[in-house]
Amino acid sequence: MAPKQHVDFYRKVAIRKALLTKAIVGPAYIPFIGDGDVADALYRDRTIDGADLDPERVATAKGRGFTGEIRQGDCDEYPFADVKEAFAVADFDSYAYPYAAFRTFWAKAEKSDPFVCFFTDGERQAIKRSGAYRHPSGDSTDVSTIVERRKAYNFYWKQIVEPWFQEYVKPWHVLATRFYLRRDMLYWGAVVSREEGAVEVEAEPKREHVKKFNQKRRKVYLQALRDGMRRTAAAQAAGVDFVTVWHAMKDDPEFAEAVDDAEVEACDPIETALYDAAQSGNVPAIQTWLYGRSKGRWKPPNVKTEISGPGGGPIEHNDVGATDEARIDRIMAIVERARARGDRSPTGDDPANI
Repeated sequence: MAPKQHVDFYRKVAIRKALLTKAIVGPAYIPFIGDGDVADALYRDRTIDGADLDPERVATAKGRGFTGEIRQGDCDEYPFADVKEAFAVADFDSYAYPYAAFRTFWAKAEKSDPFVCFFTDGERQAIKRSGAYRHPSGDSTDVSTIVERRKAYNFYWKQIVEPWFQEYVKPWHVLATRFYLRRDMLYWGAVVSREEGAVEVEAEPKREHVKKFNQKRRKVYLQALRDGMRRTAAAQAAGVDFVTVWHAMKDDPEFAEAVDDAEVEACDPIETALYDAAQSGNVPAIQTWLYGRSKGRWKPPNVKTEISGPGGGPIEHNDVGATDEARIDRIMAIVERARARGDRSPTGDDPANI
C-alpha cells in the first residue's frame, strides 16, 4: 500500500491559493505528483506536466484526465528537459526533501515572470532526531550540540531556508512568501520575479497565535506539562509549535505563570516517590529529602560553611567522632519518630504542599 501523501490537505490548498492569485496563465510543473489530488484541486485549469517514481500513482494521476503529460521518472533529475514552454507554477510537494528537484528545475526549465512555487519540506525531523540533515543547497549539515539543534529546528524557515532561497534565485527577486509548520514539517511557497516590485503582493497577515492557541489548546498544553512533558513536546500535543506558545507566554503573563505552575506540579509525583523511598530506608533518598527540606539543618558534603570564634579567631570544638553509620542511625530515628506520629513527612507538612 502506498503511504499517505497528505495530512491537513485543506491547509496545503489554502497556502497555495493565497499565492496563486499572482500566477499568470501558463502550465504547471508538478513533480512528486502522487495520485494527482493537489493538481486536481488547484491546477486543472492549466496544462499539467507531472512526474513520480511510483508507477501505480502515475497511473492514478494519468486517469484524472489532465491536459499535459504525466511521466514516471526521478523528479530530482527533472524529467521534462525536452519541454521548452515556460512554466508559470511549480509545486514541489515531496515527502521530505524538495530542493534537489527544485535546483535541477531552476537550472534547466523555462519559467514565466512572475513565477510561483511551493514546497513541502521534512528536514526538521532529521534535525530533531540526530542533528544531521540536508541543507537546501544539498550540503550535508550536522548540528551536534543541543543548543545548535534547537536553534536549527525552531528557526529552520527564517534562518536557513528563506535566506538560502533568496540568495539562490538571484538575480530574481522574492516578492512574497507564505509558510506554516505542522509538527516536523515545513510547508511554504513564494512568488519571484526578475523585476523587483513587478507585481503587487499584499503583505502576509500577522499570524494570530492567540486565536490559533485558544483556551482549549492551552488546557491541553498545560495538562501535558503537568504530565511531565517538556515544553516542545507539550506544544506538539496541543497541535501548535513552540514559537506559538512562546508568543502566547510573552503576551499573556497569567498564562506564563500557569506554565510555571504546571511545571512545578509535574514535580509532585517525583517528590512523593522520593519521600516514599526515604520512608522505606533508601539512604540516598533520605539524604536528598533532608538536604532539600530541612531548612539548613542538613547540608550536602560539598557545602562548606565557615565559622569563627569570638573576634574572628579560632573556636574550640570537640570531635564527637560521628561516623556514617551514626549519621544514618540519626536519620532513621527521625523517620521512625515521624512514622510513630503518623505524619506524611518528617516536617509534618501536608504532602500536597511538598
